Parts: sequence; structure tokens; C-alpha cells
Amino acid sequence: MMFNMSQSSNDTFPAAMHIAAAERVKRALIPAIKTVHDAIAAKAKQFNDVVKIWRTHLQMPYLTHREEFGAGLACWSAISKRLEQCSTGCTIWLSAERPWGRG
Repeated sequence: MMFNMSQSSNDTFPAAMHIAAAERVKRALIPAIKTVHDAIAAKAKQFNDVVKIWRTHLQMPYLTHREEFGAGLACWSAISKRLEQCSTGCTIWLSAERPWGRG
């Protein structure tokens, strides 16, 4: 494998930064999001039977905290899944052989 074949730092530095960012997302951010997700899931289970009563009769009559936490969990799951897709795709794309930048 050959490195820096007629490439300037204008070519290599942005690619290196993208790879570093993708690795940081994969190794730090995604595990942190999963930790938050698991903590919220534990609280949802803990408050499973607690009912939240709305302010007026025109609003939904009741909602359990588990249902309310469930909406947040769905968002955290979607964020985590999207970050995994982006970081994996970014790393694969940036590490692949490219036709430009070769001498």
C-alpha cells in the first residue's frame, strides 16, 4: 500500500478528519447513546404503573410513564441506528481505493 502519491495536504487532511470523526462517533458517541437508551428503558420499567393525568378533559385522559418514555426510546433508537449507518458508510467510503490523487 502506498501513501501520499502526489497528494497535497488539501487532499489528505479532510479525509483523515472524516475518518477520525467517524471512528469517534463509532467508539464514543454510539456507546454513550446506548447507555442513555438503557437508562431510559430502566426508568420506563421502574415507572411502568405510574399514570400521568392530563390537565383538562379535552386532552388524553391518561398516559403511563412507560408509554411516554417509550416515545423517547424510539427517538434514541432511531438516532443510534442512523449514526451507525453513517459512520460505517463514511469509514468504508473513505477507506476505499479512489481513482484520483494517484501519481
